[in-house]
Amino acid sequence: MISCRSMRFKIDTKAHYRVFTLEEPALDANMAAELLQMLNNDAHARATSLILDLSGVKVLDASGMGAILTVYDTIYANNASCAIASLNTECCRALLKHSGHLDLNLVRTVSEGVDLVMMEYLERSLSGGEEI
Repeated sequence: MISCRSMRFKIDTKAHYRVFTLEEPALDANMAAELLQMLNNDAHARATSLILDLSGVKVLDASGMGAILTVYDTIYANNASCAIASLNTECCRALLKHSGHLDLNLVRTVSEGVDLVMMEYLERSLSGGEEI
């Protein structure tokens, strides 16, 4: 487990993706700022596919939802993939309503997120976007 000032999380790094597990019950303004700062300070993280494991998150405020969407959009802007995994039903509905995104990769499990980002990685590789 890694801790920023107050945010507890785990990062599991694999060859083609990272799994970021937030170990906090709420993703609020303070946590959102730390998440975004961490991403902005790590150029490699912005260019690596990411699975956000939010299984421990029970409460999302507008700042938290904004941070998730910023991370999501940043990852895709850098030609990588992102999946949001294990978000509870209430938070999932709130995120969809807040986002306006019709194409968010929301998956039930981290395993499904791995499948999704690897499928997109293979699609990019086959279309000449990067080497396998």
